[in-house]
Amino acid sequence: MKKLFLVAIVALAMGLGMTSCKQNAASGDAAQAEQTEQAEAPADPVEALTALMEKAKAEGANWSEDQWKDNFKQAVIAAKPMFAELSAVTKEMKAAEGDEAKALELLGKMGEVVKKYKGVDSLFTAYGEVAKSFPNGKKVNDDKEWGEKLMKELGIEMDFD
Repeated sequence: MKKLFLVAIVALAMGLGMTSCKQNAASGDAAQAEQTEQAEAPADPVEALTALMEKAKAEGANWSEDQWKDNFKQAVIAAKPMFAELSAVTKEMKAAEGDEAKALELLGKMGEVVKKYKGVDSLFTAYGEVAKSFPNGKKVNDDKEWGEKLMKELGIEMDFD
């Protein structure tokens, strides 16, 4: 049951278009970088993701990989509250290994998180689909290593195993 749940979480995270960004924060600056990213988080993630998606549709054909990375980073920042909650439930699932009752409880909790962020989830997924329609966007969208670094840089702990 736990493995199925973890697979579902990883699939959800990857389906959300996890991609990467420049690793410009040194390890000593990681906490400061996280605080900076949190300060930049939009008040309304749905509005922010909608604007990013529209911008990507209109301008994405002319963007370099670095421009796509910058825009993907903004999309992840907008969706960060969702990723943080998903990560927290995933950690609880790992800690509850072997406890089927707790696993079922946490599966319900995961469903609540997904329901809570349904608009964010669908927009983030749509943003990834828009990116895939452009060569440089597709490269960034498909770069799993970059995505993992971005998540780490932003202080989002996701299990990609």
